[in-house]
Amino acid sequence: LDYYEEIRKKPIKMLMTREIAQHFGREIYLKTTVKEILIYASFLIVLCLVVLEVPSFDVYMFTSSMANIFVYNGFHSRLEVDLQYKDINTIEHVWEYLDHIIDIFEEDSFFPKAKLTDEDRDETTLTEIHENNLIGLPRLRSVRVKNSSCEIVREMKTQSNNTACFGYFSSTQEDTVAFGKKLGTVWNYSSPDVTGLHTVFGTVGTYGGGGFYVDCPKSGRKFKTLLVVLKRHKWIDRAT
Repeated sequence: LDYYEEIRKKPIKMLMTREIAQHFGREIYLKTTVKEILIYASFLIVLCLVVLEVPSFDVYMFTSSMANIFVYNGFHSRLEVDLQYKDINTIEHVWEYLDHIIDIFEEDSFFPKAKLTDEDRDETTLTEIHENNLIGLPRLRSVRVKNSSCEIVREMKTQSNNTACFGYFSSTQEDTVAFGKKLGTVWNYSSPDVTGLHTVFGTVGTYGGGGFYVDCPKSGRKFKTLLVVLKRHKWIDRAT
């Protein structure tokens, strides 16, 4: 009885409700009422934010369609293996993926020269592309790591063919020196002020808005020619 009497005199305020507080005086009752009002108001605010953040059905369908085309759509590698975007882990896979993306879209769909009517479209046409206007050119951009971004063990330094060492990418180890043909923005570094891009937070690193970039041509054939040139001059290598 003494224990319960002590609890009655000094109740646990965090667990107290208005029904309980009314037995401990008006002051405690008012404080408990204000506390519950604040809790309910906070709950309503969080609930409204969660509901308003839910994307619309149109946004969901468009995002899902783009993901199915660019991320989950499989492509065939030279080793006769079917891969997806998430399976890319070699330089050759990157070029095969880009070739596959161009092959998906015919020139009259990915690079439309004129608006197509419903009669011109068939069931195999990518309606997600036809129902939207291309307001900007696709851009390829890469960032590079310095050759001295990691430490080489002493035993390996004696071998001239193993002196290159490329570590993980970071803003302090980013390479901004021109390479390859050293012509144009694709071979010369451009700052974020020039590219107009913001920082990208990736899974294994954070990438700034600068880099080596090229705006893709408006023609599918020219796009393929551009990829051939970039691959021939090793635009993507160990430093990428």
